[in-house]
Amino acid sequence: MSIECIRHIENSCEIKQRLALEQESQNNYTVAINYYLEALGRIELLCSSYNAYIELGPSLYIQYIETSLKLAKLYKKEDHFDKYHAVIHKIKSFIINLKSTLNNNKTILNQLNSITEKIN
Repeated sequence: MSIECIRHIENSCEIKQRLALEQESQNNYTVAINYYLEALGRIELLCSSYNAYIELGPSLYIQYIETSLKLAKLYKKEDHFDKYHAVIHKIKSFIINLKSTLNNNKTILNQLNSITEKIN
């Protein structure tokens, strides 16, 4: 994936997250959920690219987790408890796998531990 493509996807993701926050602040949770899902799709695409990882670093994974947490929160507000629990389970699994991958990076491990404490 080219750097231009990575930047385009990253910018699109930021726009989707901003739109989601705007909709959430207006209590339009269903629309916000859709924007978060679109943002997550873009982040997942970036996570699958080695070039994106090199360009954006571990912060890409933190962004994925934080966006997933926002989505889970909205699912809970909308009483979609099955989807809420599925997202939380996915986040926990993602964090476990990421921790094992990034054993030597203390900064990212501290961020992941902080997020895990918030979930539990």
